[in-house]
Amino acid sequence: MIKKVILSILFIVFILLIFYAYVDKHKDYFKNVEGDWQIEVLFHKKEDLKEKGYSIIGFERGNHLWIIVREDRESKFITSKCKFYNIKDTLKMAIFNCEDSRLNGDYNVYIDTIQNTEAQYLIRFTLDSEDTYIQAIRPKIRYYGNR
Repeated sequence: MIKKVILSILFIVFILLIFYAYVDKHKDYFKNVEGDWQIEVLFHKKEDLKEKGYSIIGFERGNHLWIIVREDRESKFITSKCKFYNIKDTLKMAIFNCEDSRLNGDYNVYIDTIQNTEAQYLIRFTLDSEDTYIQAIRPKIRYYGNR
């Protein structure tokens, strides 16, 4: 009887540790993309959404994603929720509850440094799914401590 209780407690602790590790990884990945990014390419199927005013994508508050769409002289926000996760060796992001339902889905995530200078480096963030492709960039300034 005591053996079953101890095994049950160990199983529950093990499950909680796995869950904690999963949540913690999402936070780490989110910190890397948090902030706003200039959209360079955004296609849904064959439709060029950048041409329709989709200009900036941003990440905030741990699981929120927003996109600014500029139409004429007005700007409109599209909001969504997102979640990072891994499948085997592939980093993925789920976008859900998006006001533009075309963007809902599971994406492969790629983060690359595309330019590296002494003062800053340029980072490219890419989301790729079966129907949608998003590519955005942003500069990251280097901070040097005392030399």
